[in-house]
Amino acid sequence: MFRIKVCGITRELDIDVCRRAGVDAIGFNFYSPSPRSVGVDRAARLATHAGGLFRVGLFVNSSRDEIAQVLREVELDAIQLHGDEPPTFLTQLAETAPRLPLVRAWRLAPGGLDAACRYVDAAYDAGRAPDALLIDAVAPGVYGGSGHRAPWTDVPLLRSRLPDMRLILAGGLTPSNVAEAIRVASPDGVDTASGVESAPGIKDASLVEGFATAAEVELAAR
Repeated sequence: MFRIKVCGITRELDIDVCRRAGVDAIGFNFYSPSPRSVGVDRAARLATHAGGLFRVGLFVNSSRDEIAQVLREVELDAIQLHGDEPPTFLTQLAETAPRLPLVRAWRLAPGGLDAACRYVDAAYDAGRAPDALLIDAVAPGVYGGSGHRAPWTDVPLLRSRLPDMRLILAGGLTPSNVAEAIRVASPDGVDTASGVESAPGIKDASLVEGFATAAEVELAAR
């Protein structure tokens, strides 16, 4: 799927920065209250410009029809659910987009492993488990991009309980802490948004490059 993702892309310039830095995936945010959100027309142009990168669409509590409408107009390589979608929604969505991987973001509270495992088990029982869990921080009223740090030490514990699940670490990752986060959490990949920005939705080239370099070195060492 991907190893290094930068989410909340709003500009062609930032796509070029990500490509040069060695980032292999980018995310488009379709949650309108987010300062990083993009409309469908804009996302379609960005997705075309991003050819060669893995393009992920981020949705928060969108309906199946709303997601299908985006997919008709925007070329995406995966769907990321970042809201309160129940396990059964993954099965419904798989009928709409059977060939696209599903990434389920999970806001992991310290000690909240049981809830995450119950969700995955219920998704399996409903007929469609996520292809990856993206571990994010808990921030009341915020669906991602908060800059809060996820509980890194819980990720290896989660892996021991879900050994076949791909785990992506997000939540407060920056160029200065991503290497340590990878050493502690041992994820399959990492994801950042606010950690490489000069302003919401505006990526800083030096931060993107620093993040990608640090992450690639540490991921390659695993």
